Amino acid sequence: MRGNEHAVYAVKKSIQKNGWIDLPADGTSMFPLIKKGNICRFVVCETSELEKGDVVLFQAADHRLVAHRFLGVKKNSRYIRYLFKGDTNLGADTPVTDDHIIGRLLFIRKGNRTMHTAGLLFFIWRSIILAFPPISSFLRAFLNYKEAGK
Repeated sequence: MRGNEHAVYAVKKSIQKNGWIDLPADGTSMFPLIKKGNICRFVVCETSELEKGDVVLFQAADHRLVAHRFLGVKKNSRYIRYLFKGDTNLGADTPVTDDHIIGRLLFIRKGNRTMHTAGLLFFIWRSIILAFPPISSFLRAFLNYKEAGK
């Protein structure tokens, strides 16, 4: 097993044992909802429970752990694939099968504040990002500008 595969295996075992896992966020793909260093709690979920707009922890094709927004399913006669996309990413991720799905986001801890996925702010952001996909381009441009200024 490579390093990423060990991490994924450990996370899967932990969430199966406890029913949840807390992980620190890294990266900018879910900005501004989730920022680097926020603590994200993921809970075990069945794929049948997923709703469009949920933030889901899954194992990407390159074996990394990724938490992105669930867009829907792609079905044909031989398989079902799950589609995800980061809020600031311009394109969707490579679709994954159900055995790659690890958990669904329950809340985000931002310092001493906690933002639950059942809360109004999460619902509003989820609705906006799903209804207006061009926002991703603006967010990415902002992040690129911010990074260039460092």
